[in-house]
Amino acid sequence: MKNLKAFTLIELLVVVAIIGILTAIGVSAYRGYSFAAGASITKKNHQQIVHLLKTVLTQCDVMGVEGQINISKLVGNKNNNDTIFCNINKTTASTIVSTLASNLNNSGFKNPYNSSQEAYSWDIERVGQTLYGTRGGSYTFVTNYYNTDGAAVKMEEPWILDQRNGK
Repeated sequence: MKNLKAFTLIELLVVVAIIGILTAIGVSAYRGYSFAAGASITKKNHQQIVHLLKTVLTQCDVMGVEGQINISKLVGNKNNNDTIFCNINKTTASTIVSTLASNLNNSGFKNPYNSSQEAYSWDIERVGQTLYGTRGGSYTFVTNYYNTDGAAVKMEEPWILDQRNGK
């Protein structure tokens, strides 16, 4: 009879247990990384629309009531040619923000937690999206994301347009 060398059952079980432990550590670390990446992108999307809104308002202040701003060029959206008027009697605050959001969405901004959803919404509050609308009679940006522990976090910022024209 030949002397065959092989692993014992105990040795195989130890190896499987070590692989299982390493996998559990890797999966939990990956989950934390993906939550952190989603939160970072969502916060950046929020900052992007607030920054663009401030840019539009500054340009309107410089141009005066006869000014017009091509939102599509400002956002870098080559598919549209949306222009807003700086005169508050022609363009309401909600029109400015919805035009900005529409152009950003059409430029490829997506919800980092669900790529089939857009980054900006005006009707439904979802994790990973920035919602723009009214809260208690005041216009607000609301952004929901997951922190690294997977807990939902809400970030709210009032529109600076409230001070400009109230609507």
